[in-house]
Amino acid sequence: MFIYALIVYVLILFVLSAFFTKKSLNSYEEYSLCGRSLTITYIFMTYLGTWIGGGTIIGLSSWTYLSGVGKYWVISAPYFLGFPFAILFITRIRKLNQSGIGDMFSLRYPRYNEVIRIPVTISIVIRNVTMIGMQFSALAFLMTFYFEIDRNLAILIIFLILTSYTALSGLWGVVITDVFQGILQTIGLALLFYYSLKMSGGIDNIYNFYLMNGKLELLHLIPLNGLWDYVGLYIITLGLFFLLGDQSDWQRIYSCKTDKTAFWGFLVPLTVY
Repeated sequence: MFIYALIVYVLILFVLSAFFTKKSLNSYEEYSLCGRSLTITYIFMTYLGTWIGGGTIIGLSSWTYLSGVGKYWVISAPYFLGFPFAILFITRIRKLNQSGIGDMFSLRYPRYNEVIRIPVTISIVIRNVTMIGMQFSALAFLMTFYFEIDRNLAILIIFLILTSYTALSGLWGVVITDVFQGILQTIGLALLFYYSLKMSGGIDNIYNFYLMNGKLELLHLIPLNGLWDYVGLYIITLGLFFLLGDQSDWQRIYSCKTDKTAFWGFLVPLTVY
């Protein structure tokens, strides 16, 4: 049953992306920037669908199961830097007509004859390879669990599916499939929360279980020990990358219809996350 549901799911992704193929082929701006016409609904859902992915859901679930719900803050710490990013950069990105981080650095440091693009590009590649690797690993874990196939084969299948429906219609394909997946994801997480509580016997039963086993600290959303060590380490390493956002964030910001849409379309899903 699961295999048929998965096939239908993948087919829907390709159909949604293919629906925008003709529109995206009108111009490079349509293909890569959605014609700079994204509305608040599109931008909100594409961020929500992008930021809350397989790495977050599966990785965070397993980590909190082993070490407590306080681990949420370790995962979410870098996203706090998204708030100063929104204030400092979003209006400037649109005012200066810069859709890429490398473009902005080149404009800021003209004396380096655009050589500055090289270290910027290397940094972006390192960040994206790390993040995408986490996503692919999480999805591959799911596939190997259900289908008992080789992990490398699972990663290859995921790569082919994602790149194929994205290439069909560019950013339009990314955005529209993010809307679809964001809706499913939100519904799925709500149902998962409900049934997890139900199968565990309710909040009181969960609380009593941890109390009886002397593990009540695992239920503390704010852990008593070691929180700031983890958060501080995360912010000064991977978290600093979030201060400038991601190249895909800049592309989405530049693709919005208005400055107001770009600002609130970024900030609201960030707050939800």
